[in-house]
Amino acid sequence: EVFVCFASFGTNKEYIINAENVRVFERPMLAALHFSSLRTFVGKTISFRQIFKYLKSVKPDVLYFRQNGMWFPYLDKILNFFPSVMEVNTLDLKEIDLLYKTLSRTIYKFGRKKILKAVKGFVTVTNEIGRMFTPLNKPIEVIANGTQINIPNGLNRQNKQSVDIIFVGSPGQSWQGEDLVIKMARLLPAFDFHIVGCDGKGMI
Repeated sequence: EVFVCFASFGTNKEYIINAENVRVFERPMLAALHFSSLRTFVGKTISFRQIFKYLKSVKPDVLYFRQNGMWFPYLDKILNFFPSVMEVNTLDLKEIDLLYKTLSRTIYKFGRKKILKAVKGFVTVTNEIGRMFTPLNKPIEVIANGTQINIPNGLNRQNKQSVDIIFVGSPGQSWQGEDLVIKMARLLPAFDFHIVGCDGKGMI
């Protein structure tokens, strides 16, 4: 049985908050704060305190935590209290150099040590990311971001002359390398490249 928790600094309509076993802990009154980074930090700190109380009532056997940016107070307490596994999708120490200023990087690294000490194991999307945690001597499972595509019966690709290459990403994240995909497309005209993403209104 799966329970899902989100922490949000304000009302987020994209979450299915009425679904069974899904809880979104929001603090919409903080939306008036001018600085978004401060708003997020304060809001999520308050939300994580409430999440801790909620999880104590649920009493989960395992807590599956997706690494998602900055550390917040109460997060390491939650991960220490329950048997916790952390999903990691990036080489985070390299990524924060692109995203955070000096103070934010300092807070991130301070909290990162607490989180890595608290969790019991890791799920990573690549072997490269997994090797980053090898010195911690904790279980690591690599599960790639991918899917098995079943070609429907009757779809004949034998007559297609080119090979389709699809890149799926999201906007505003330069480290994903869309520019390199475009460069590859120019260098490999024999292949058909497709870039799939979201423009804020839907998939394109």
